[in-house]
Amino acid sequence: MEGPTIYCQKGFLEQFIKKASESLDSLFLNTESSVDAISACFKLLYGKSSIVIDASPEILTAHPHPLVKKLIKNPTAYIQCNTQLEESLAEDDFWHNTTSEVFMLDKTEREASALEADWGMLILTIDNLAKKVRFLNPSPPVFISMDQDSFNWDKLAFIRHCFHTAILVDNYIDSKEQDLRNNILPLLQNLSKGMPKKRKLNLSIVTTSDNIQDIYNKLQKLLNEKNIKVNLSVSKTQSLNNHDRHCITNQIWISSGFGFNILSYNYHKRKLLACRDTTMFIMPRISNDQLLLTVQSQSHHTGTYFSAANTITQKFNELIEKSKTPRGTQKWYVNS
Repeated sequence: MEGPTIYCQKGFLEQFIKKASESLDSLFLNTESSVDAISACFKLLYGKSSIVIDASPEILTAHPHPLVKKLIKNPTAYIQCNTQLEESLAEDDFWHNTTSEVFMLDKTEREASALEADWGMLILTIDNLAKKVRFLNPSPPVFISMDQDSFNWDKLAFIRHCFHTAILVDNYIDSKEQDLRNNILPLLQNLSKGMPKKRKLNLSIVTTSDNIQDIYNKLQKLLNEKNIKVNLSVSKTQSLNNHDRHCITNQIWISSGFGFNILSYNYHKRKLLACRDTTMFIMPRISNDQLLLTVQSQSHHTGTYFSAANTITQKFNELIEKSKTPRGTQKWYVNS
């Protein structure tokens, strides 16, 4: 499994070494999220990653700290020294070509937030690491039960983030406008911290439905009503090419066993209610781990979920490439 491409500034690396080198007492008496974030960041740097760093080879090889020595001797990582990285980060053309890279930058938290809002990318700084742990480690599953009235799409607001691409893979998305209004639209709204300011959001729906033009037209209408500007596409695949249901952004991956058409209007209770039992697993797309989650559900069945990280990443990258081509209302197909 190939890891992500990481753009790392030497200033970030120096601060990370200082943070990671604190005494065990100091580290573990800190918040749990801070410890988890440092560990996850370490796994990214020392996993199967391609790392672009703004330090010269001479500076890296002469660095006295054992963490740097370990990094440059890591047989699974590819390190490219680019002393012009700071200049590249200042260019819009550079950011327009980004997809799923990780940025570990020597920036303030405010500067990082501005870059995220502009480009929909994950920007890590020493100051925001603890807040970003949910994009580096799996989050607790979200259990949804027909027996409870408590589910709404705002249950996913804790994972709200800036992203530039979202792909919804669900064989059973249909063209009923009310289902799209009750589910797909609020799913997108609760995941999104805001549309990217300097690039247009790409939203792709992958389904087995024959009504992809109808889905496109109705979803585009709903997006227009909310003044949400996206590059929208709806594609058809063969049912044998997909079984699970996924919502994937360039930062997170949500798997829902029974799909995303979850809320429907209950005329007896006169309100929107969950119409099926399911569990949503929320995982980082950017990871050097193979994920294994075992969950005890409310119905007392134990389910084990293995990540198909390579498959998901490959499909995501294929769809990213397709999204670079303007489609309008053109139909396009995924058959592999």
